[in-house]
Amino acid sequence: RDTAGGGRGRGVARRARPREPAEADMLAIAYVAAFVGALTGAFVALHWSLHGTVNALHFSIAVFLAVNTLICLWEMVLFFHAAEIKRRFEGKLKRLDRGQVGKIFLFQHASLAEVLKPVFWTEVWATYSLVDVSYSDTGSFGWSIDIGNGFSTLIPSVLFGLGMSLGPSLLPPRVLGLVGMLSFYQEMYGTIIYFTQYVVNRRWERHGNSWGQIIVLVGCSNLLWVVMPLVGMYASGHLILSDDPNPFAIFGNGTPDHAKI
Repeated sequence: RDTAGGGRGRGVARRARPREPAEADMLAIAYVAAFVGALTGAFVALHWSLHGTVNALHFSIAVFLAVNTLICLWEMVLFFHAAEIKRRFEGKLKRLDRGQVGKIFLFQHASLAEVLKPVFWTEVWATYSLVDVSYSDTGSFGWSIDIGNGFSTLIPSVLFGLGMSLGPSLLPPRVLGLVGMLSFYQEMYGTIIYFTQYVVNRRWERHGNSWGQIIVLVGCSNLLWVVMPLVGMYASGHLILSDDPNPFAIFGNGTPDHAKI
């Protein structure tokens, strides 16, 4: 079965009939929101249970770490299912007119059983390849930097998310600060270099993408990995350099003055 929506039988191309959505199916974006919301909620609930507060800096970083954790899992899919991504991308090129990206995967219906299979999320990269072909090419910088992010920042993301609340009972402030600084800097630097090569090589010309597609799918999505790592680096720098007896107070830990949003 051709999961990209097309197939071949004895040299004749045919279009696979899409499965009718079942009553229990949800949009893919609902599963994404559920994952990010659940992980963010876990970080915030832990923080509340220990410190009785919701802190703006902690909350904003927690949301970003939850999103980055999801993206790390997708980037592992990018590594392990590169051939399937390329196959789906090439199928899209045959079906879609130049400049079109088709239905965005987030608005496709899927069952829970389907979204729990990593291959389902190859559609993320097959679609993104329509605005940057690098993601269907294992020899490209874009492919390499993203799988690097996936494998190297998954554990630091969860560790920093827990460490903001658990404080020195998990890791000393300077150690957690170093973990955060290295991880957040890598994410920011990699994103800037990626976007630079995207612009210099005019990647959008391959499929004739519109400015709207470039801004939304490439610009806005990557901007998050510049802005939020800067916030994370600020917090990490405080943990490393602060002479405060409780440097974790920046997250509202144990200090009422830091507890308000």
